[in-house]
Amino acid sequence: MKIPKVDSIMSKEIIAVRSTDSLDESYDLMRSHNIRHLPVVNKVGKVVGMISDRVFKRALIGDSETDLFPYHSVVRDYMGPVRQVKFDTSLSKVIDIMIEEKISCVLVTEDNRVVGIVSHEDLLRVLDEKISPHSNTLFEKINNWFSKTPIGDIAQSVSGIGI
Repeated sequence: MKIPKVDSIMSKEIIAVRSTDSLDESYDLMRSHNIRHLPVVNKVGKVVGMISDRVFKRALIGDSETDLFPYHSVVRDYMGPVRQVKFDTSLSKVIDIMIEEKISCVLVTEDNRVVGIVSHEDLLRVLDEKISPHSNTLFEKINNWFSKTPIGDIAQSVSGIGI
């Protein structure tokens, strides 16, 4: 059996934020595009980090008045490291990386340019196709759960299983 490469399943539309962008704007961008990860770029467009919905989930669980973050909070203060893989990396290698490093996405590069992103959802889609090739029910159920469950419940459930 030939193991697919990461470029066959990656999401090619990359939405990024600058390290100097406000967290409130980043949160709005993430919500409006229904995504969970935003690559962070510097002023020349080089990827310098990643910000995920976990940052916002933690803020929502904690006590806050009206804004999620202190006044003038910027992405640079909350971003984490980013893991990158080459576009021809095997899916099994990507899975190993994500499990070993306990991360939920990797950026895909080609010639030092970001060309895609692979998240745990992309891998679940592949699994679903293998389990039930004529139905997307597993992915749809998971996607429905994420979209309809309050964010605090999701955060607690996901952290409880180590994702």
